[in-house]
Amino acid sequence: MNQTDEVSTWIERQSKPCSNCKEVKSFSEFHKNKVCRTGRHSYCRKCRGIQGSQSQLNKAAENGEDVRECEECELLFRSKNYNKCRNCRGKNV
Repeated sequence: MNQTDEVSTWIERQSKPCSNCKEVKSFSEFHKNKVCRTGRHSYCRKCRGIQGSQSQLNKAAENGEDVRECEECELLFRSKNYNKCRNCRGKNV
């Protein structure tokens, strides 16, 4: 199956894989983007949110603000009291 056939199949099914997390999700879980062939972004809403917040935290770190890296997932977060981000603190590992 070539790439054009794959895109046609995704459009028919109204679902596609996220380029970041690789999960197949419905179109409603992707922001609209007229430039993309499917009409949706390549990253799902959740992954785009993480990407955006990490970008903001990288800028904050460059400006000298107190930013920490999670021990488990290595994502940045703003907290002086913990060594894990909010997502990893809730997991029973």
